[in-house]
Amino acid sequence: HRFAEVDIDSERKSVAIIEDAETGNIVQLEDPTLVSFVEAWTKISIWMKHFKLTFFLTMLMSMVGVRVFADSTVFNREINGIYYQLSNADHSAIVLPPYSKKYSGNFVIPSSVKYGATYNVKGIAWGAFKDCSVTSVQIPSSVSSIKGEAFMGSSLHSITIPSNITSIDKGTFENCANLTSFIIPENVTTIGEKAFAGCSNLASITIPKSVTAIGEMAFVGCANLANIVVEDDNSVYDSRNDCNAIIETNSNTLLFGCKSTIIPDDIVVIGSSAFNGCSLLTSIELPNTLSGIGSSAFSGCSSLQSLSIPSNITIISDNLLSGCSSLLSVVIPKDVKTIGTSAFSGCSSSWTSSCLGSSFFGLVNVTAFSVEPISISPKSF
Repeated sequence: HRFAEVDIDSERKSVAIIEDAETGNIVQLEDPTLVSFVEAWTKISIWMKHFKLTFFLTMLMSMVGVRVFADSTVFNREINGIYYQLSNADHSAIVLPPYSKKYSGNFVIPSSVKYGATYNVKGIAWGAFKDCSVTSVQIPSSVSSIKGEAFMGSSLHSITIPSNITSIDKGTFENCANLTSFIIPENVTTIGEKAFAGCSNLASITIPKSVTAIGEMAFVGCANLANIVVEDDNSVYDSRNDCNAIIETNSNTLLFGCKSTIIPDDIVVIGSSAFNGCSLLTSIELPNTLSGIGSSAFSGCSSLQSLSIPSNITIISDNLLSGCSSLLSVVIPKDVKTIGTSAFSGCSSSWTSSCLGSSFFGLVNVTAFSVEPISISPKSF
């Protein structure tokens, strides 16, 4: 390895060259990392030759430098049909998505694997089982981290999460349509955005007292969800009066409901997408204490037949009842000033609406409706 002066594009430049051990050909190194290595090694070699210590340096590198390099190496390997990221730094293993054939069937993750040394399985990578046809997954207690979308769109029927998991990340179980039950471990503090969205056969869920943060649309599209319980002593959320809903205690905001929710009389706000995708919800009574209903609150409630909006509501939010294809009647209060975009998009063309005051006429956003042509008057649609 040495440097040579050559003409490149009419300029005199110094380039790194090395002799191929097999062919004897002189090869120019273009990779910046290799060039820097050759340059540094050349300088070191000249200096060491001067002191007759080249052999000592080589031995020292083999015993110390190479050992340090190896201990910090991270590399991927397939072991017994499972792909892992292995780390020599702490001898840990992370389950990776498959490179070719997807994981399937009843899947068991070992607590440790051997590849020369023993590596403890500590995590599941982002999207590791995404869209895989696994029906069940056994996760060892050694696993302390499960990244987002890990099981998204999979065929999971059942799964048990280790007790040392503290977060269910974004979209972890999104669109797991076959998942019927799930136990959230007692140490979980965070449930991420859309964590269980689209789990259409999930029948019940219990929120432990440890949970202090729930992301947007965490349970949207859980059509068969009928039983929601928040454990006592939770400092942020509750399910007061056995209402089958998740309520933010301090603000009296109903965040997530289901087909069997009974809204308590002291609720002030229904949050955005609170009942979104509850396709089996047939009726719901809104208390007079309500002062606000978030966007898409009842979007996709395709079995909902009627709704009476309380008198304190002045804004019909965007997409409020979009996709409510069975809706037959809506009562809109007299003080409503605005009806938002696509508020009734996709509703039945045979429905009627009564407005309790003439202020409604002329205040409708023309994009609020997506039904067969109808005439709009102060009293009806």
